[in-house]
Amino acid sequence: EHLSDAVSWIFPDLIPVFSIARYTEGHHIDAHDDKAHVPIEMKGKGEVLHSRKYAAIYYLTPTWKASYGGVLVDEVTGTHIVPKFNRLVLFEVPRLHRVTAVRPNAPPRLSVFGWWLTPGKLYELDVDDDDDDDDN
Repeated sequence: EHLSDAVSWIFPDLIPVFSIARYTEGHHIDAHDDKAHVPIEMKGKGEVLHSRKYAAIYYLTPTWKASYGGVLVDEVTGTHIVPKFNRLVLFEVPRLHRVTAVRPNAPPRLSVFGWWLTPGKLYELDVDDDDDDDDN
């Protein structure tokens, strides 16, 4: 089976979009909420705007320890989720979260991650303060 076939079984009415990640020393992700609008070419309908509805991370590194870093932090609850081998984490988008830095001498942190998309705009996207040119 292909990965996209397997993840489509979880939410069969949504479109799965998944990738593979390899984190090594120092890799991290700052706090973010995963919101995005994605244009998808649909047969007979042309391009249709979709939103990320659910996110998932499937951890693939055996023997991972919390001391290695690379921990998923839910910024809403403060929960720390260690990337334990064969663990699947699912959450609804938007959800503010981050990943702590992988520490020196840790093995590569491997995972499959992605989103299930649904047609339409489920939310408005945030405007970055950096885009504000009023200070120039």
